[in-house]
Amino acid sequence: MEPFFVSLMPITPNSSMLKQDLSALVQSSDLTNSSTQIYATYPYEMLISRQTNFLSQDLDRQNLERHLSDQEFKQIFDMTFNEFYKLPKWKQMELKKIVKLF
Repeated sequence: MEPFFVSLMPITPNSSMLKQDLSALVQSSDLTNSSTQIYATYPYEMLISRQTNFLSQDLDRQNLERHLSDQEFKQIFDMTFNEFYKLPKWKQMELKKIVKLF
């Protein structure tokens, strides 16, 4: 088997490629960080009704808990958003299933 070589191109701090990579990194981190994103809030009853077709197009159907108000989230999950998102993903999924937000 022949060795596999990758050509590495040096990148200077003024390189446009570096700037594009950094801007892409910032944008992707903004999308994954739920605390920086602002979501429309809906009552818990509307979110669990499964008739979410009439709700806004910006509804994140994979993460319905993000559309709860702070007070309602605390009441339903008995923890804050930050505490919830510090939990392992499997634990988040289990809690969302229990409260029917999955």
